[in-house]
Amino acid sequence: MNSSDLPILILGTGGHARVVADTLLCSGLRIQGFLDPEPQFTEWRSIPCLGSDDILASFSPDAVLLANGIGSLPFSTTRIRAVEKAESAGFTFCTAIHPSAIVAADTKLADGVQILAGAIIQTGTVIGKHTIINTGARIDHDCAIAGFCHIAPGATLCGSVRLAQRVHIGAGATIIQEVDVGADTVIGAGATITLSADSMQVIRNPEVVKEPRRR
Repeated sequence: MNSSDLPILILGTGGHARVVADTLLCSGLRIQGFLDPEPQFTEWRSIPCLGSDDILASFSPDAVLLANGIGSLPFSTTRIRAVEKAESAGFTFCTAIHPSAIVAADTKLADGVQILAGAIIQTGTVIGKHTIINTGARIDHDCAIAGFCHIAPGATLCGSVRLAQRVHIGAGATIIQEVDVGADTVIGAGATITLSADSMQVIRNPEVVKEPRRR
């Protein structure tokens, strides 16, 4: 999963942080602790919360890896700002892949990608930095997913779907083949998308999407 045996610090102590932690532990990686200015616990599975994000300054970027445990929500920049702050200080984020996920050998993954339990990634897919492929999501062949996207649990991307930056695909949503989705667009839970979508949209009913699919 990662090219280094360095211990990992997880940013956050919420539900997503615990899911990421479990993914890393299932992969045999070592977690040194959690960081959170408003911690939800002092210890989880014998792994301590070390304090707020300010403690990160006491670590050398060469001595630890980071994992982003901050959940990805529509219209929230908290996750992105945490990454930008840590990377500007020289820290590197690990990639997390649950052992139960199926990931095609030629899949290209950028730093910080998280592929959670039961997800399926098919051949020819490219996934940008810090994107979350959540529990049981299915990404079919030749999809191109840009950075900081979130594919929520149970969502399906059919072949050759392209997502721009920071797209949120809601739980159980389906996007059919060869559809493009513009940056910062939110696809509602359970929606079935058959036409491409511009940037900065909130789509609950596919009928509001006017842009034709690419040929």
